[in-house]
Amino acid sequence: MSRRKGLSRRTGSTLLLLEALAWVIFIRASLWLRPYQKLLKFCQTCSIGHAGEHAERVPRAVRRAARWIPGASCLTQALAAQVLLARRGVRSVLHLGVNLTPSGGFGAHAWIEIDSIVVMGGDQRSLKRYSRIISHETGPAAGAAAKPRIA
Repeated sequence: MSRRKGLSRRTGSTLLLLEALAWVIFIRASLWLRPYQKLLKFCQTCSIGHAGEHAERVPRAVRRAARWIPGASCLTQALAAQVLLARRGVRSVLHLGVNLTPSGGFGAHAWIEIDSIVVMGGDQRSLKRYSRIISHETGPAAGAAAKPRIA
């Protein structure tokens, strides 16, 4: 790899990390201050659609950025990843699931899938314990499917 190409890739990764950090901060603060449905509607309008630009690096960038933000839950990370993917022209589905813990408590989790493959928030096997209660698709050509679907 030439030096210029390597420098360009590092610059792209750094910019993606900074963009991820900004979205994680914004979404974390918004979850404190706004109703979830309003935030979800706002996130739907953030799609730009630059085809695939660093899309494969989005989940990692969001996870790295979230380490610096207190309270950046799975929901915060999933929403940030979904916005970043939509901005890159990638259609994704955010799932919210619930389960009962062994101690009788209640658990909830959010994750992202692209073409039915989990890209953020766990793996297929670990997510089987959650019952999906809502799914939200966004990205290019999501159209009418962009509305949350109750499972």
